[in-house]
Amino acid sequence: PCLPKTITPYAVTCHRSEHREWPEEVTVQQDTFQCAPQRIMADLTAHWKQYWQIPDTDVPIEQLQQLLQYLPTKAIQVNELDLTQWLTALKTLKPTSARGIDAISAAELQALPHRAIFHLMHIVANMGSFPTWVMQAETHPIPKKPGMISPQHVRPITVLAQIYRLWSKMVTAQLFRQWHELFPPALTGFIAGRGPVDAAYRAQWLLEQAHLTNL
Repeated sequence: PCLPKTITPYAVTCHRSEHREWPEEVTVQQDTFQCAPQRIMADLTAHWKQYWQIPDTDVPIEQLQQLLQYLPTKAIQVNELDLTQWLTALKTLKPTSARGIDAISAAELQALPHRAIFHLMHIVANMGSFPTWVMQAETHPIPKKPGMISPQHVRPITVLAQIYRLWSKMVTAQLFRQWHELFPPALTGFIAGRGPVDAAYRAQWLLEQAHLTNL
């Protein structure tokens, strides 16, 4: 119904097109496109913070104490000096995965001789904990579609140090095997043979048994 005549950062002047009446209500929308890297990252950080920094839900300590009594009391053992475990975890790394803060690729680690992995295993074990600089993560914004996009159309991909990823694979593989033996069948998720599909089939079987026995 109207055409823009002049546009400034603070005002838009329009004139009425021929043979048209002025509308009773007009909606003006302005889109701002950011090009400076610092401004782009500031907008992305402001958008992601609402998901990354959600306040923790307060759980009464009494509930946690009640939960602990149902967990196994046997200590879980992790052997960080088992070269076989390191080599097994090394094979599961994706050769094309991104480098982390340590600037080492998975392909380079996999190309090392077993003797080098043996020395790496002892270096990590003697550290006690990873240094702060190694635990720095790099977050890369990956667009979900081409063209001009908004922050909600960007996927944040966080990349940790490659050596930490190797170590964590070795540790979690041992944890998963022991969890399967220690945790009761009612606990599902992140346990081999107790994923969502397995839990759904088990629930369906229990319902069918209850129906057959008139429970």
